Order: sequence, then C-alpha cells, then structure tokens
Amino acid sequence: MTTKVAFIGGGEMTLAFLRFFERTPGIEVVMVTDEFRDAPALRYAAEHQVRISTNIMDAIRYPEIDLIIELTDNRAEVLSVINDNLSPRTTLLTHRHARIMYDLLATIIENEFATIEDRFMLNIKDIKKSITDFAAITKNIDILAINASIEAARAGETGKGFAVVANSIKDLVKNSRDTLQHVRSVLEKLTLIHKNMQETRGALKTKEKSGPLTY
Repeated sequence: MTTKVAFIGGGEMTLAFLRFFERTPGIEVVMVTDEFRDAPALRYAAEHQVRISTNIMDAIRYPEIDLIIELTDNRAEVLSVINDNLSPRTTLLTHRHARIMYDLLATIIENEFATIEDRFMLNIKDIKKSITDFAAITKNIDILAINASIEAARAGETGKGFAVVANSIKDLVKNSRDTLQHVRSVLEKLTLIHKNMQETRGALKTKEKSGPLTY
C-alpha cells in the first residue's frame, strides 16, 4: 500500500524530505505547495515530475491524500486553514512533529552514511593500492619482455621460439594496461559517487529556509 504525501511549504527541510522519500518504498509525494514558485523544494519537485502549486488549498483538496506535512513560517494561520478543510481520512503532521521526524531521519541517515562511507573509502584505498601494485608489476613484466626480445634476436634461429613467447608477453602487457585503464575509469566513477554521498549528507544538515504561504 502506498502512502500519498503532500507538503505545505517548499523550503530546505521539505527538500530534504523529498530526497529521502523518493528512495523510500511505499511513499509517494504527490504535491508540494509554497507561495514562492522558486522555493527550493518546488523547483526540485517540478524537475522530478511532482505536482507543484502556490495555493495551499490545492494540497488540502488533492484527492486521496493520506498525509499532509506542514513546513511553513505562518504556522498558526496555515494550520487554521488546514484544520478547517482537512479530510477525515488525512493525517496532518505539523511543523513541530515534522521537525522531530526530520531530526530522527537525519540522525539515522547520517549514521548509515558514515558507516557506508567508511567502508567505501576503505575499498577505494584498497583499489588504489591494487592499481599501483598492478601498474608496477606490468611495468616490470614489460621490461622483462623487451629484454627477452633483445636476447632472442641475438640468439638468431635458436631464439625464435623464445621470441614468440616474448611477443606474447608484450601482448599480455598491453591487454593488462587496457584493463588497468578501465579499472582507473571505474575508480573515478566511484570517487564521483563518494562526492555525491557527501553532498547528500550536507543537504540533510541544511537549515530550513521556507518562505510564508498565501492561500
């Protein structure tokens, strides 16, 4: 069963909730409202095909809403309007309770991110060390193959068989370098993922900057 959620208030805290809920099974954000169309959460919602509005009543009257989360500055005034028009089937989560929920989620996610990041960084360090070791081994093998080719050439006819082996080693070294380049490319992508993780953690710590609503 999917829980349908609407937000009243489009500030940074709503934005953090949106980012969390989009990765949470069983929760669907169907609308975000704020007086200011350029509010952070409204911009984000529009980019991710979530309905937006500058009218609070659009969220209250949206059909089959299970949960409304209020995150505005005009709390008393906004809550009065919500309570006067709220459907009996809809639950209201006020700013105070939403803040508690937000802090709890942020703490849980922060701890999970910290654990994942520690493991992630450990693996990246291991990969970097393996790349360095592999590159050194490849270089040494390449030098040996070159020396072997030189010695095979000096040996003339008797060294032809050895020359074939030396050339095969050279091909192996080339393939190893191609593989090494691919691994480095993967490592760059992992490093980018780590950067995105850090940005997500930073977003969770951002303070709310929502503007007042009109209706």
